[in-house]
Amino acid sequence: MSKYFYNPVFLYYIGLVVYALLVPVDVDFELRIIAVFYLLLLFFVFFLSSFISTRSESLKVEGFDINFRFLIFLVSLQYLAVFYSGYFYTGIEPLDMIGNVLAGVSNYSLYQEYFKSAEISTFGIYKVFPILSVFYLKLISLYVCYIATFHVYKFKLIVLVVLSLVPLVIFGLYRGTSFEFFEILVMILCLVYLRSRVYLNFKIPIFKVVLLISTLLFVYSYQVSVRYLHDYRPDCLNEFCYDSDSFLFDYFPVMYKLSAYFYFGPDYMARWLIHFSESGEVFSLMLPFYGFFSGFEPKHLCQYGLNCGPTWAPDFEIATYHFGIILAFILVGLISYFQVRFLSAKRYAFVSFLGFYLLTLQLFAFPVGNFLVVSSANKILLFLLLFLLVCKKFKRVV
Repeated sequence: MSKYFYNPVFLYYIGLVVYALLVPVDVDFELRIIAVFYLLLLFFVFFLSSFISTRSESLKVEGFDINFRFLIFLVSLQYLAVFYSGYFYTGIEPLDMIGNVLAGVSNYSLYQEYFKSAEISTFGIYKVFPILSVFYLKLISLYVCYIATFHVYKFKLIVLVVLSLVPLVIFGLYRGTSFEFFEILVMILCLVYLRSRVYLNFKIPIFKVVLLISTLLFVYSYQVSVRYLHDYRPDCLNEFCYDSDSFLFDYFPVMYKLSAYFYFGPDYMARWLIHFSESGEVFSLMLPFYGFFSGFEPKHLCQYGLNCGPTWAPDFEIATYHFGIILAFILVGLISYFQVRFLSAKRYAFVSFLGFYLLTLQLFAFPVGNFLVVSSANKILLFLLLFLLVCKKFKRVV
């Protein structure tokens, strides 16, 4: 199989389609099929655009000597940054955080309470350093992963990759959230895929990747159980409820727990399409800015009695309100095109890895929502990418 088919986005969309068909929820067959059709449309646009953009299987790399001592220093600073930012956002001391995790106490509840009581949700100059600290965590993790895509594997490099990702784990444990684990997964998928493009004889460690995904799913499931005081019972988290007759839930309960993130978006867009088709506005939504000037907001259907729960709006819905349905699909195609074009540069550099990772996150976000701009740190990474591209354009950096 061509290495192209191991592109994380390719695997992600295939996985979403399979998940939408199997997820144990009690929705009408029609809704499920429309949701799958929506995913297949996005997949087709990605596949076509990225296939057109593909130039070569291999990446050209000019290796450079790595100062491991300096990298160790940068990674060490990550731990200072994570304990500082973790305490700022949660008010929890490091030892208390570890104690809560071991005791099964929900750091998420404590984080939410502190976040509201300390009024951290409002922006202020006092938030600059914590935001930059989280940005630093992600930047160094990405840089070390970039090094690992082309450098000859040594034990100390593998250890360094792990050590650079641990602060993201710690930050997730501080807040009791799971998004950091998802970002780690995307980073690893990008690392493995790009390494296979640098070294064409590199065999993708499928078993290890599956083991990683299984481990992260276990952590996610545990985090959810802790939030419910280890008394989690599947209920109607959104408009759909779990299908009690599904054997999959009995053996794989995490499949339903993931539905709020990975099935709500496709299900919502199926209902969205039916709603606007019945109202006759679906053709008007082909026009740019129609939804914006009509006052449509993300999760628009929630205003009509749809039980949305604490979920994200699919990024594709937001794009249709600003650009119209047709241009929204073109936007998906352009981002897909440039995701692969980052690997077609004359020389593979950090800006290539950063761009590939960020556009991968955005392509992940279109069907389900808000993966890329979920945090201020990610927005700074986007600005950094644009800055590096401008500098590269004017040949001020290589």
